[in-house]
Amino acid sequence: MRKNFTKLFIKIIYKKLLKKKLKKKKEVWYNWLLTIFILILSFNLLRLIPYTFSKTAHFRVTFRVSLTF
Repeated sequence: MRKNFTKLFIKIIYKKLLKKKLKKKKEVWYNWLLTIFILILSFNLLRLIPYTFSKTAHFRVTFRVSLTF
């Protein structure tokens, strides 16, 4: 059940939202940044990485994304 939710979550965010943002901004590095963010989130949902690492990594990625807007 969790794996299906994670796959659906990645499809919705990565395919729909990211493509719209890249068409508007045309920034290549934003693609990698958001991909890392989604991977950390999905691994956290599956409990494949420790919570402390995911919390710190999410803070850093979110902070960098917020600086781009």
